[in-house]
Amino acid sequence: MNEFRTWESGITPVLHSAMAVLNACDRACECQWAPALVAHADQIGAAARTVEEWVEDHHCPYPDLDFLLVGMARSYAYLAGSLMELGAADSIGAWGELERDLQGVHRSVARVLAAMYRESARQV
Repeated sequence: MNEFRTWESGITPVLHSAMAVLNACDRACECQWAPALVAHADQIGAAARTVEEWVEDHHCPYPDLDFLLVGMARSYAYLAGSLMELGAADSIGAWGELERDLQGVHRSVARVLAAMYRESARQV
């Protein structure tokens, strides 16, 4: 197995976990249920830390992917802060801002997945 494939097999479960947490958060945000946001903030924050820690210990042979993954982790961390603020304030007016933050995280995940796909396709 080449270096990229080995790296990819390690990061894949980390990404799957992070995306599952994001999907659960999406559902809570769609319902606009503020009390659930604090718990989701903790989960999103944990996903951000997990991705950052994994990247620190397992550098990709393509540094651009490390850069994208760290950016994704930071977008998760930012979202965690937004969730915590909204959950604590229970402010109805901030749901639009939260939706934009969620969209930003989804774009970040999409960039990572697209880059991984490109690199994986080149390995064939």
